[in-house]
Amino acid sequence: MSVEIDPQELGFVRPFTTEVSQNLKIRNPNSTPVAFKVKTTAPKQYCVRPNSGRIEPGKEVEVSVLLQAMKQEPPLDAKCRDKFLVQSVAVTADKEFTNTGSIWQHVDDADKASVQEKKIRVVYLQQHGLAATSTPLRSSTTGINGA
Repeated sequence: MSVEIDPQELGFVRPFTTEVSQNLKIRNPNSTPVAFKVKTTAPKQYCVRPNSGRIEPGKEVEVSVLLQAMKQEPPLDAKCRDKFLVQSVAVTADKEFTNTGSIWQHVDDADKASVQEKKIRVVYLQQHGLAATSTPLRSSTTGINGA
């Protein structure tokens, strides 16, 4: 069972010498409950709360993603290669457990094909909100209607 993710990529705004957080919404558009789990390629750099859980039909969960403070600011042109993976699976009668950790243990052992996955990229943003690799917008000297 697939979930809907908003936003499609996580943009963290500088400076990174202090903790920076972003929220990720995971929505269940299905008619059955789903269990979700959030993984990252850089587990020492991020704190994700909650990193797993259950979402009832038509409901959503807000997940807080915290980028830990860095010792020094990365270069302005540094491209972030970090990614997140949101896994989800339908909670059917055979997967009803008291905690979500048990669901994932059961799924990992039995039926990996039933797991849906969505990838989320991480981008570093300047304080004014533009991505570090983007070019500034040029203002046009042309007026309305090309005058």
